Amino acid sequence: MTASLDLNGGTTTLAVDEVLQCHQVKDTSVAKNGILVLSAGSKLKFDDEASTGFAADWVGTLTINGNATNPASIESADAFPHHPFAMALACSGTWTQCRIAGNDTYSATGTIIQNTVRWGYDVYCSTDDVRRLTGISADQLSDADISEFIRMATDEIDDYTGRKWLTGMITNEDYDYAGEGFVRLTSYPVQSITTLAYRGGTTFTTKTLGAEQDYYASPEDLERGIIRLLTEPLEDYQAIRATYIYGDATIAPRVRRLCALLAGHDALLGTQVPEKVGALRERLGIFQSESARLKKQLGAKMRPWDSGGKAEEYRYPRPRISKIGRLMQ
Repeated sequence: MTASLDLNGGTTTLAVDEVLQCHQVKDTSVAKNGILVLSAGSKLKFDDEASTGFAADWVGTLTINGNATNPASIESADAFPHHPFAMALACSGTWTQCRIAGNDTYSATGTIIQNTVRWGYDVYCSTDDVRRLTGISADQLSDADISEFIRMATDEIDDYTGRKWLTGMITNEDYDYAGEGFVRLTSYPVQSITTLAYRGGTTFTTKTLGAEQDYYASPEDLERGIIRLLTEPLEDYQAIRATYIYGDATIAPRVRRLCALLAGHDALLGTQVPEKVGALRERLGIFQSESARLKKQLGAKMRPWDSGGKAEEYRYPRPRISKIGRLMQ
């Protein structure tokens, strides 16, 4: 574990292209008003361990001065991390061209994303997991090649199980609306809904979460990615815009193992070692049977419209105000 960065009420600036790895960014001063500045190309990396990231009680300023050709980044120190890191909860400041967790590049100046937890990359196992399972050495296959197999295996698992298995954030995802009384998000289970907005012409109006407000989602709904609309948008095309956090805080062990098996199978084929491929195929077949049961269980719970269920069960409660009613008010 590396040391934490203590701002102690002062200003710390990462120079252009500077890389700083730490366990946590904190401020032990009474006011906790320290300032952290990331210059273009600088990287703030957090240890791939539990309880890393920005301290929850820090209320200082985070300013990011990246540019289009050299964005700054905040990410895990491990290319394939197994632990999330906490983003700043209550800081102020602005960012320009900041890459958060290696996933999203923000191309304009805006407000810091707050109250989010991000992973470095959305993959379900590491190159070390695959090498331990297969015995493939670095001389036989590079980390870059194995990483590509891991990414393909991760996508296959998402398609196979019908859900995401890691924490991530989707920003400004638009949905059409045809009067169903609910919207089904593309990635789930959902941890929290950051914002939900309705389009009116060229602008979006943020709605209020609550059982007697504009929209609502029970814990069971969030598991399925369902948001119940208690008031309706007036538009139908790209009528609803959602920003939300999805996935689980940790990778399920079976998912991590399945990812390593799938990626290991392809990796062994890539090394042309047929005797190892046969043994792994046998193990993969056993594990796929177990995963098929997992898929069946999740399919019934997560995708009732694909498993003999009826989407109509999500039509209740109906919106309290119809489009016609709104137009007449």
